[in-house]
Amino acid sequence: MFGYVRPPLEILPQEEADRFRRAYCGLCHTLGERYGPAARMILNYDFTYLAILLSDPEEAAPCRRRCVSSPVRLRAYQPATAALELAADESVILAYWQLRDGVEDHGLWKGLGYRVSAAALRGGYRKAAVQVKDLQLVGLVYESVQGSDEPETECESDEPEDGEHSQQPEPVDYGLLAFEWVEANLQRLNSQSNEAVASGQSGFRIPAEELPHGDSWPAVCTELVRNGFASAAPLADGIQVEIKTE
Repeated sequence: MFGYVRPPLEILPQEEADRFRRAYCGLCHTLGERYGPAARMILNYDFTYLAILLSDPEEAAPCRRRCVSSPVRLRAYQPATAALELAADESVILAYWQLRDGVEDHGLWKGLGYRVSAAALRGGYRKAAVQVKDLQLVGLVYESVQGSDEPETECESDEPEDGEHSQQPEPVDYGLLAFEWVEANLQRLNSQSNEAVASGQSGFRIPAEELPHGDSWPAVCTELVRNGFASAAPLADGIQVEIKTE
């Protein structure tokens, strides 16, 4: 997912190369300030480019400080801006889902490293998801494109003129609820899985009283499979989970 973008520093003008380095260091500092020192490990060139593309043409005066990678010499960096904060948030979100892909692509035990890393980044992911809603840019304002000089025409509506509108209820997306429930109970579910294997059973039942809203059970089953279980099926009295055995 990451690593496809490489800055051609050897052919960039010195001014542009220095700006890229300042943005790169600025993104590193922004990640550390918003999500802690461990988040600096997901620093990448891809979102440095995003931060530059979204930044104002006139760069703010750079700051200088020491850091882990440069403990002796002061290094110039771009101070936090809305563009850098967005790039940091998106870095956390995509890094988290890259780890979740690793969990899904590997078995229960082979994906343990991905699962541990994803759990460590889960708090940052939830914070980032609040900052970035439905991939809408937060904190960045763009001027609207001016329309043509032609006068706007009113569209005819087939709706009744008496103001009565028959609106269909929007379907409820239980994906987030299912995700949060599985993440909160994953350790307990893994313990139940180990107990079932020790007892010679191929699965276990999650009773209805331990589960969220009944309409969310199909989404919960999807999340369970995503987390390494062989299969999960909603029943009348709960969810039956089957275990992968290798």
